[in-house]
Parts: sequence; C-alpha cells; structure tokens
Amino acid sequence: YADNRVKIAPETVVIVNTKVEQVVQAKYDPSALFNDAKVTGTIRNRTASDRFHACNASAVSVALTGTALAANTVMMGYAFQLGLIPLSLEAITGSIELNGTAVKNNLAAFEWGRRCAAQPSLAAAIERAVYPQEKLPQTLQQQIDVYATRLEAFQDAAYATTYREYVERARQVDVNLGHADESTQRLTAASSAATNSRSRERSYCWNNSISS
Repeated sequence: YADNRVKIAPETVVIVNTKVEQVVQAKYDPSALFNDAKVTGTIRNRTASDRFHACNASAVSVALTGTALAANTVMMGYAFQLGLIPLSLEAITGSIELNGTAVKNNLAAFEWGRRCAAQPSLAAAIERAVYPQEKLPQTLQQQIDVYATRLEAFQDAAYATTYREYVERARQVDVNLGHADESTQRLTAASSAATNSRSRERSYCWNNSISS
C-alpha cells in the first residue's frame, strides 16, 4: 500500500473499481493478497471527498458478460456519465463498434457503467447479487465442514478426509489436556486447513519446476 503521506492532487477525480484483481503471486503466497476494502479505503483517504467515486465494475461486467473482462469499459461509461471524458457519446460508441471486438458486450458494459454512475444503488445491488456475502460458520463442526469441502474441491475426497482426521487428533489432544475451549479448536481447524492447502500448492509448484 502507498505511503500514508502521499496525497492525490485536490483537483483529481478518482473512480475506483472496488473489486481488486489479485496478482498471480497471491495464489502461492497468502501474504501477497490485496484486501479490497483496505485498498479502496487507502485511495479514498487520499482523495477529496467530493471527487471520490467507487463502483464494483467487475461485478457489473460479470453480470453482463459472465467475466470481468469488460470492467474497464464499465468504468469508462461511469466516467463519461460524470462528464469526465471530453468526447461525444457517438464518438465513444463509434470507436467501440469500429474496434470490432466483443462489440455487443462492450456497448452494454459502457451503458451500464453510465447507469451505475447515475444510480449508485444499482451498482451496489448488482455487487450483492454477483458476490453474495459468504455466511460464516458458527460452530466448530460447521467450520471443519467448510474447510473439508474446500480441500476436496482443491484435490479430492481423500485429502479432505486426511484433514478431518488431523483436526480430530488435535482436538482429542486438547480434550486430554483439559483445553476443550472451542475457540482454540476452531483456530486449529483453520490453521491446519491453510497449512494443508499451502503445502500442497508448494509441492505442486516444486514438482512442476523440476519436471520443466
């Protein structure tokens, strides 16, 4: 994240896509993950309040086309609607048509970017539909089930079973030691799931580097 002392010029208008696209490194190194809210907040804090605009353009693109590829065109429509692009509507739509690539999708993305700028609540509704908030597990068993499901999708059922057995052994040790507090056991469940997943990814990368 940028240095906290860095400020954006007061006359600058900022339009942020609140869905941060992760770098490839984050697949293998969780510390490289960007937090959407933190990135957006960092930029917001450096921008004049009346010149900051935010929209989940990726969600709008996904809703329209099935992918986030048209997010930039959504942002362009958003900026145009705010009067920030000194071109005519005909010039922009004409250039999209002249380009000849995914014309229908890009025209729709541009139009919906304009709509989201005119009605910010519309963008928020689309975001909730495309990226619904995950319901967090409330109990230890629910948490174990969630992580086991993810590990099975990541590899196979045997891998998920290994994880369940590992957590059960750790939980039994806690019980035997008189440390049956569920919050501690939930941390064990989460950390072991993360360790299993990262270990497998590191092994995969290492094996591929050897074979290549």
